[in-house]
Amino acid sequence: VNESNATMDHVLPVSLGGKTSWDNCTTACKTCNYKKGSTTKMIPKVRPYKPDLWELINRRKDKGFSLQHPSWANYLSE
Repeated sequence: VNESNATMDHVLPVSLGGKTSWDNCTTACKTCNYKKGSTTKMIPKVRPYKPDLWELINRRKDKGFSLQHPSWANYLSE
C-alpha cells in the first residue's frame, strides 16, 4: 500500500453495522478493498487499534513532522 493507492477499509463493513473508528478501520490497497467489498471474508494483517496520545505524538516526532502544516503559512503569523 502506498499513498497513491491507499484506501480506508472498514474491517466490519458499514453495511453490516461497522463504524468509522480506530478499532474498525485500516488501510488497504484499492484492489484489495474493492475485492473485499461488503464481506468479512478478508481480515487485515495487523489488527486495528486505538493508539494513545503519546504514541501519536512519538510517531509524529519520529517522522520529523512539524506541528504546523506548510499550507497554514498564509494564515498564521510567525
